[in-house]
Amino acid sequence: IARLISSSKSNFFFDVGANIGSCSFAAAALGKRAIAFEPNPRNIAIMKRTVSRNKWEDLITLIECGASNTSGPVELFFLPDNMGHGMVGSRQVRIESEYVRAASCTVKIDNLMNELGNGGSVDIIKIDTEGHELLALQGAAGLLADKHKRPRYIQFEVNSEALMAQGFQPNDIRSFLHGF
Repeated sequence: IARLISSSKSNFFFDVGANIGSCSFAAAALGKRAIAFEPNPRNIAIMKRTVSRNKWEDLITLIECGASNTSGPVELFFLPDNMGHGMVGSRQVRIESEYVRAASCTVKIDNLMNELGNGGSVDIIKIDTEGHELLALQGAAGLLADKHKRPRYIQFEVNSEALMAQGFQPNDIRSFLHGF
């Protein structure tokens, strides 16, 4: 990701499912702007401290919500001992007591692009959302369809178990992207 970010000529790098912000921090260290989407309040607190300590407020914009195909309140489930494993509205069958529940929200990437206006272009999108990748991409359908603003690179994780917990199959993401 750092190599792609360093060669990017666009205005923004989108870090969807930023976790504690490692990819956003790499962008900032390279002098690039990052828009980081993160719904987990624990990860948000860590990210805010790191942004402040490094004086990256002008380079990193933290969206304290997950990216999805809708905007609004959601319930977030995360494991207390694993900061990288949180799921929005998951149907995953697990022992409910394993998870911590927290109120959070989602936003559509297309809505954010509208707020950024004509000056906003995204060259790279990194998505790691524990099974919510397809929904995040659906919320960016307008961006993906715009031949002038469409990102050159989309990196996404495929966690088959988490995708299936959301009611999707791994090939659903590829099938969606082939439409663009």
